[in-house]
Amino acid sequence: MKSHHLSRFSIITQSQIEQYKKDHANQHLTTNHFTPIENEAFGLQTAKSLIFATPYEDFNKLYFISSDMDDLDNALKNFDGNNLCLEIIQRGDLDPKLENVLQKHFIFHTRYEKLLIHTKNLKSKIKKATNEIQHANKEDLDVIFASLRANFDVKFDHLPSKQTLLSYIQNHQVLVKRTAGIITAYCIYTINGKTSHFNYLLNISAEPFALIALMEEYYEEIKAKNIPYVHLWVDVCHNIRVKNMHLRYGYESSSIFNYTFYKTQSKE
Repeated sequence: MKSHHLSRFSIITQSQIEQYKKDHANQHLTTNHFTPIENEAFGLQTAKSLIFATPYEDFNKLYFISSDMDDLDNALKNFDGNNLCLEIIQRGDLDPKLENVLQKHFIFHTRYEKLLIHTKNLKSKIKKATNEIQHANKEDLDVIFASLRANFDVKFDHLPSKQTLLSYIQNHQVLVKRTAGIITAYCIYTINGKTSHFNYLLNISAEPFALIALMEEYYEEIKAKNIPYVHLWVDVCHNIRVKNMHLRYGYESSSIFNYTFYKTQSKE
């Protein structure tokens, strides 16, 4: 895996990250790191901050842990990696001091809002599935994979690998609508315990009512599998119409947001 010009920084391991948190447990820490890193990480450490990034395809995912915003500001000045992106998932608004620091070094991308619903509260009249909605098969893998890459943001939409997408297809978690044998719309979802994540929904050919048909089939399947909860993320800066559509189905805000930033080159 490429280091994307990060190799000049120190290697940061998961054990170092956990030790840093432990050593500063008595301080108020601001961080966007909550799950173990999967790939090799590179970063730097100061007295009050730890910054590290993991290479992913042609960009780097940035994480930070800090007890002091001024120190974080200075640390970011010394972390001049390119093609960086970062996500901050939290309840409510960003802390103004943190926001001020991030805006000095990064470009704000957008804000995603997490919406939730219990399937018993769905307001739409779920109809019997029609034969125009089918499950994808393994022969559809390349087409759907290419469509995801072309229509969604690889940096922030957490796109599945081809192998992961194949597992979704094999588990009947990819619904498609075909016209003349060609996929014109699709829906991809995942299941974790009693909750389903409504991951991707796309109307490739802009066919009328295609998305409604997919959504209703999806909800039929979720209810048949006795999955009571559904959540999804909506870009509320650019897709407010999509949020309103889901609100009409009965979704409610969780008040949890994902604030996303990026940097394509070092700022002067």
